[in-house]
Amino acid sequence: AVLSLPLAAAPVVPLAAVSAAAARPRRVLVAGASGRSGRECVRALDGDERYTAVPLVRSLERWRVSAAAAGLEATGRTVVEADVTAPPTLDRALKGIDDVICDVGFVPTFDAEADRRAALDVDRDGVVALVEAAERAKLPGRFVLVSSLLAGEAAARDRTASYRMLNGLG
Repeated sequence: AVLSLPLAAAPVVPLAAVSAAAARPRRVLVAGASGRSGRECVRALDGDERYTAVPLVRSLERWRVSAAAAGLEATGRTVVEADVTAPPTLDRALKGIDDVICDVGFVPTFDAEADRRAALDVDRDGVVALVEAAERAKLPGRFVLVSSLLAGEAAARDRTASYRMLNGLG
């Protein structure tokens, strides 16, 4: 599911209209860029001259390894090292950013208690921290949340309130 919400301080304007009017490429922060779908977001943005992808990663070393393995150009690119579970790192990460794609997710350990804590720390509290930092930064564009929560067959079949909310916009 992808949820795209305008930031509180930003007017609701289609991203394509904003991009067409821009004199420079829009700088899009991709939080979670070291992960599989995060790398694909970076790749898609790299293929469009209207955007400049700015990966946000917890570890620059992990980014270098994952970017190289995915065939992404790592040189000459601004990469921001920050952590959604450490909110003070996020304000500086958003300097000069127009839009955010939030594609963060915890890495499963298959230890039920550790995974429950990590899901709360990253997928809930970390996303909230990034949204709040984006609001403080008064970004001119959009905050796009990428999530696979409740995207499975059973969730679709049962059509719970949570499923309908997360999948209501596409």
